[in-house]
Amino acid sequence: MHPFFSKTGIAALREWCRHRPLFALDYDGTLTALANDPCEVSLSTTMQARLRRLRESVPVAVLSGRHRPELETLLNGVAVDFMIGNHGLDWGDPTRPELQQAQSLVKGWLEQLQASPLPATALDGWSRRWRCGLVDLSGVWIEDKQYTLTLHYRNAADPDQAMAAISAALSGLQPAPQISGGKRVFNLFPNAETNKGSALLRLMAEQGFGRAIFFGDDDTDEDVFRLEHPDILGIRVGWHPDSHARFYLRRQQDMSKALAYSLACLRRAA
Repeated sequence: MHPFFSKTGIAALREWCRHRPLFALDYDGTLTALANDPCEVSLSTTMQARLRRLRESVPVAVLSGRHRPELETLLNGVAVDFMIGNHGLDWGDPTRPELQQAQSLVKGWLEQLQASPLPATALDGWSRRWRCGLVDLSGVWIEDKQYTLTLHYRNAADPDQAMAAISAALSGLQPAPQISGGKRVFNLFPNAETNKGSALLRLMAEQGFGRAIFFGDDDTDEDVFRLEHPDILGIRVGWHPDSHARFYLRRQQDMSKALAYSLACLRRAA
């Protein structure tokens, strides 16, 4: 990966902006900083303004691991052209057979996890947090997103112990889910075929977008970066030695500056 704020990075941005690309962005860790409580994440007024101005020039999509109705709330009234949730699975007609099947699988996994022998320190009362679909296990939260599950252990007293306990519980789930890691999270998917990479390619094909710029920060965003598609410019928030992104930002706070540079390049290309 190369620094985005470099001669090479800005040159690539200018080249893509000449083609009026689709701007596709992850939400948590990209548009907003990560928070200990996923319910407390909010879009800053500066980022809201950046997104509104960006959409005046190019189409904008948000590809997030969040459940789509929740994502719409978190955007705080900022309209985007495309909103895709559950890591690429949650879009279009909710009555699609694959979504109904996914919902059934997630329900079954939740029931199995509730009965799993996690340590007592992680099982101090299951309490549903209806606001954003979280089941709280004393610092280990299960986020029910209808079509996928995310287990958060960022707030666990002993993250290593929590990770080991969760790994053991997940190994016994039937049918076995597809599992992806992240920043102190485990993501459970019904299949490996639908992800942010396949969703972005489908969106570009269906809408006729010749090029796209994608910003993301986590393992599930690597499904886009791993494509190494010649028409997708991938920028990762945070350097990672194994990332397939072409460029990186040092920290999430640099996203505002990155979008400001993007707006300037779009004005220059107009």
